[in-house]
Amino acid sequence: MSTANNTFGASFYLKKQKINQAGKSPIYARITVNGKRIEISVKRSIEESNWNPVKGMAKGSREEITKLNKYLDQFKAGIVEGYQQLLLQKKFITAELLKEKVTGADQAEFTLCKLMEYHNAEQANVLEPGTMKNYYTTQKYIKEFIKERFKTSDKYLSELSYKFITDFQYYLLNRTPEKGQKPLNNNGLMKHIERFCKMVNLAVRLEWIDRNPFQAYQLKFDKVEREYLTKDELARIENKHFNI
Repeated sequence: MSTANNTFGASFYLKKQKINQAGKSPIYARITVNGKRIEISVKRSIEESNWNPVKGMAKGSREEITKLNKYLDQFKAGIVEGYQQLLLQKKFITAELLKEKVTGADQAEFTLCKLMEYHNAEQANVLEPGTMKNYYTTQKYIKEFIKERFKTSDKYLSELSYKFITDFQYYLLNRTPEKGQKPLNNNGLMKHIERFCKMVNLAVRLEWIDRNPFQAYQLKFDKVEREYLTKDELARIENKHFNI
């Protein structure tokens, strides 16, 4: 495969010097970009006698051979897809960068928890303490949701989706309040989603994520009629001393 500025190829080969006790050699993918080669283990192995080095695939028609070749086809398709994504992102493509894309190493630092920590650390000296307290609460709820829904402690930003947002909304709607807390009303729930959205927007600006999962999501606040101020509230405003 080639473009105006790049040449690219992907093939499979056996690493015979790493033969295991079962007499099988590990299969590696060789990626070539602009003449520079790099290899990736595909986490599969096979006997040399069952391998076609010219075609770069297993030979035979047995079920396990067919399954292996299908897996290799899918693995190669993932390499090609990664290359095409980098082209669309107008990145300077190297063999190392493509390997990171294929193995997910390019996303290793871009997780939801790291985003929230980065956002809150950056905004701690900008936003009011009361506002930051609300962000910390939203962070707490998102962590609870990830643990309960996915049985893990974090998620890659690339895994965020519209469904992730609506599932989080449903989680908040049905969350059992802690002692002394009131259940979240719609506007309180929407405030948490809004703060989540602002943090994801930061990730988009930082180019930590390729697409914004909130693009199709619409916040829906209930209109609240503000009551008149009481005499006590008016008196507090009248007696308030302002420094500016």
